[in-house]
Amino acid sequence: MSSELSPPVAQILRGEHTPDPASVAQLPPDDSAQLAAIARGESRAALRVKALSCFTGTAEGGELFRAALEDRDADDTVRAAGATLLSRTDGTAETDLLAALPDEPSAVVRHKIVAGLARIGAEQAVPALTDMLDDAPADLRDHVAFARSVVAYRLGRTGFELPGVRPEDVLPAPAPPQPAEVGQAEPAPVGTASKVAADVASDNYGLPLDSSPVTTVRCGARTYAVIVNADVFAPYSRLERPAVAGLVASRAPVDGSYHTSMIVLCHPDGASGLHIAVHHPSGPARYVGSGTRSETGIEFELAAVRGPGAVETTITGVCGRDGFTEFAFTTGRALPAKAPTPVEE
Repeated sequence: MSSELSPPVAQILRGEHTPDPASVAQLPPDDSAQLAAIARGESRAALRVKALSCFTGTAEGGELFRAALEDRDADDTVRAAGATLLSRTDGTAETDLLAALPDEPSAVVRHKIVAGLARIGAEQAVPALTDMLDDAPADLRDHVAFARSVVAYRLGRTGFELPGVRPEDVLPAPAPPQPAEVGQAEPAPVGTASKVAADVASDNYGLPLDSSPVTTVRCGARTYAVIVNADVFAPYSRLERPAVAGLVASRAPVDGSYHTSMIVLCHPDGASGLHIAVHHPSGPARYVGSGTRSETGIEFELAAVRGPGAVETTITGVCGRDGFTEFAFTTGRALPAKAPTPVEE
């Protein structure tokens, strides 16, 4: 095999964006073999992560990703990509991720393994992550606890509910007449809903995408798709166990693709209410609040959570089996993106 990249492989690996699965599938056999060799680390080490990403959703992808994760001679970025891609491609990879985690020396790779378990972990993950908590490094402990909760919510397991947020860290928008931005929400057209479901399929955290309505939310220049669990928000249904209630997907302005940017988790709060928390997939809370059952679904109110770059926000509305019937999004001031670095005199 030539050491030079064939033109089609070079175009795929040196392009700006994520490789198009269709263009990869159409490669001639020699070009496919060259791409697979790079993904295995046999040549062009600097292109290995990009080559690995070409095999997402393919029959051979799982083995390539396992090999990357287990390759202790590879760069951490390669092994971290192996963990992430494995969890996005193979829903049965829980055992592989759990086996790799205890002895993993790299903090970066550990976090990607834990994130993968949050994405696909099932019955094995809850006790395994619980056993890890006492001995987990400080930088990993919160992530492990969050991943365990996500798995438990997906399974409907009680006893692993997320901790509350301190009242002083809740940032509702100022009451009018302070300046406010009002977001708009509307049911996504069929084509958009199908695209959103396809784009987030590998990051669905167990949400049943085929039966979950999609609402498009526009806030200023940004567009989001909110996918809700119809069973959780159906009128008169009573939530008895924790659940993954929805996903928030951000729309990329460059190519219009959607990616999962937040997970909506909820658990029962009294006879007719529920606690709602919206988290970044790595763990930090973004919005918290509550919901109350009504004849049309769930009436809810959420507020932003303090953090670098957080914006004072209040989100209110009603969500039913078919998505939002009412929605209001108001904002106030933004917090600093990060704390200033002290300057020594």
